[in-house]
Amino acid sequence: MLEIKFFGKPQLSLNGNDIAATMGSKANALLCLLFLRKDKCAPREKIAAYLWPDSTAEASKYNLRYNLWLIKKTTDTDEDGNSLIKLDREYCSINDNYHYTCDILRLEELENAGISLQNLEEIHAMFRGEFMEGYYFNNCDELNELILNRRITYENTKAKILTQIADLYEKAKQFDEAAGIMEEILEMEPYNESIATRLMTLYSKVGNLNGAISFYHTYRNRLAENLAIYPGHAMNEKYMELKSEATVGEQYASPAAQKPGAAPALVINTSCLRSIPYFWMSDVVRKLIRMADRSFLQSLQPEMWRNLAAILPEALELSGAEQPGVTTPTAVSNSFIQLVDCLAARTRLVINIANSEEMDEISGDIWKYLQYDIQDGLKFNLIINGEK
Repeated sequence: MLEIKFFGKPQLSLNGNDIAATMGSKANALLCLLFLRKDKCAPREKIAAYLWPDSTAEASKYNLRYNLWLIKKTTDTDEDGNSLIKLDREYCSINDNYHYTCDILRLEELENAGISLQNLEEIHAMFRGEFMEGYYFNNCDELNELILNRRITYENTKAKILTQIADLYEKAKQFDEAAGIMEEILEMEPYNESIATRLMTLYSKVGNLNGAISFYHTYRNRLAENLAIYPGHAMNEKYMELKSEATVGEQYASPAAQKPGAAPALVINTSCLRSIPYFWMSDVVRKLIRMADRSFLQSLQPEMWRNLAAILPEALELSGAEQPGVTTPTAVSNSFIQLVDCLAARTRLVINIANSEEMDEISGDIWKYLQYDIQDGLKFNLIINGEK
């Protein structure tokens, strides 16, 4: 049995043996062109034009004959004596009597079979990578355009299938599974706010309200840093709704209102130095690294720590990188806010400033932002010289 896969790096497995490398990229592309045609049949002249557009007519015919022979030789005949390729003077086609499976044909079968979780999960498993991954052919513009268009088509199909899977999981109240699928969709569309909002909702349905709140801040910072925009009304409304729920209210309550046994506030004492940019911010990060839960800090985004390493080198260790990346003041500021947001979403956070009158200008702007960003609702408890 010949198994043919065009999603991810093309694979052709004959009785368990990989033969894709033996055939070469042009022969693999030739097979792909045939399977993409509705009747799995194409004129020889058209195939040659795709694969050898700059060759003379005689040279392209020779190349086509050689690659067709190579495919027939490498794929061999099946147990019934059938060859994979059928040929005549003008056309070449796939022999449906040959024993084979092909992922793009199976995808069509499952799509036509109707929506069921079993079918959708099988389709999901097929998308192990982009269509014809890693394939690009010099001077074959028409072929490259065809491959690119198919990649886009299949990427859209994947997003649609994943959404249907998430719908079925959510309908069955399997919220963990639905959230995992939506996370995969968000990787494909990282700035799709409706997907991000739905993911927040699923986190809350699982009971992970802390995670939903933390995710909002992470997503908000992503938009601000990469696109210079902020979440829209729908996502902000969902955020405020989740914050108003009882358990989140308890999480953000003052120590006097907290229940016995609740986690104590995280209190750090910081100082300022006007002549050094970012000094207060770096002092806050230093104290948080020393006093906050290490495993929680390590679970935060590596990119955040790489940015913060620009003002505090010891933050680099938490990123897992050896050197800090190239960053900007905006990225550093957003990463600082992200760190404070994440910790404040987890526990009550109190930052004491010993000498705020000596705060450097950049840190001062960030301090004001944290004090007055009411929309975020960040319960940021700040004590200056012993006064809140």
